[in-house]
Amino acid sequence: MKKVWYKRPSYWIWICSVLAIFLVIINVATFYVVHRAYHPSTRTATIENSDNTGRSDKNTITVNHKGYRYTSKKEFTINQNDQSWSYADLKFNKVTIYKLDKEHSVIGYDDQKANCLVVVNMTVKANKDIEIFPDQGTISTNNGLQGKAAFTGDFGDSIDSGVTKTGDVIIPLDGVKNISDLKKLRYKFDGSAKDDNDESDDAFKTVDVQIHLN
Repeated sequence: MKKVWYKRPSYWIWICSVLAIFLVIINVATFYVVHRAYHPSTRTATIENSDNTGRSDKNTITVNHKGYRYTSKKEFTINQNDQSWSYADLKFNKVTIYKLDKEHSVIGYDDQKANCLVVVNMTVKANKDIEIFPDQGTISTNNGLQGKAAFTGDFGDSIDSGVTKTGDVIIPLDGVKNISDLKKLRYKFDGSAKDDNDESDDAFKTVDVQIHLN
């Protein structure tokens, strides 16, 4: 007597195999979506100042291969340490501000309007394995302006314990009339332990620093 299909072991083995593969695909996709939601990829950039290249297009800062002409520029030496987070030691080395020749309607991945670029050079020394996002923070100014960080060419999502990284973060800013109007910056961004199971009080940190432009 011929067996009906559902009584054949080979059919059930095949069905179970297909279901197992399907569940693995769903789990991998779910993990990827959740991980990217909580740990979005760093928005990288290449930064080049034509003042230092000897090229003919002076007074241009190039970000992600796109040049922005500026009418004025000022560098501020900061050398300001921040040790408010036990998982990392931070140092803000220098701030360079470029007043652009016009307002640009789209700068960065968030389609920001900007007539100024603020470049913060900073150093991060990780005391534990961390994830840190200077390129996803905000800067506000003493005269009521605010911008969202857009690029970094130097910081990845994670830094291993004992590793020190130094690099630049670019923040587009709109409404700047004169660089001299900017006296103080408030810079905020998040950091966290790389280990998602770390439940210590210091596992998550919002860095919040006041940078004086003297």
